[in-house]
Amino acid sequence: MKKTKIFALAMVVFALCLTLISPVMGQKKSTGKKGGSAASLGVKIFNRECTACHPGGTNTIESEKTLKADALKKFGFTSVADVKKRVENGAGVMPIYKDTLKPAEIDAVANYVWTKSQKNGWPK
Repeated sequence: MKKTKIFALAMVVFALCLTLISPVMGQKKSTGKKGGSAASLGVKIFNRECTACHPGGTNTIESEKTLKADALKKFGFTSVADVKKRVENGAGVMPIYKDTLKPAEIDAVANYVWTKSQKNGWPK
């Protein structure tokens, strides 16, 4: 019973997060051709699309599924290609981004997440 209530609360929080970021999701997306490198595009996309659920590489919905290297490895992420696939196709409560982000944006954010994880770049 307690797990059901926690899950329901997590779903409410997730829905609230989606409600709060939905106005941003309809805005014109950057092509990545202006304003900097792929790395800066990755930071920009992460901050715009991912921080509601993954602030500082954490996970506000499923706390054990962080973006840190050990957790990524534990859950089967062995390369940037695995991160890219998850960004494109989503899974569980994570939304699908292949229809809202351009390929260059998906590549940039996947590389940003993978690089941060491999360099232990997320806050402790």
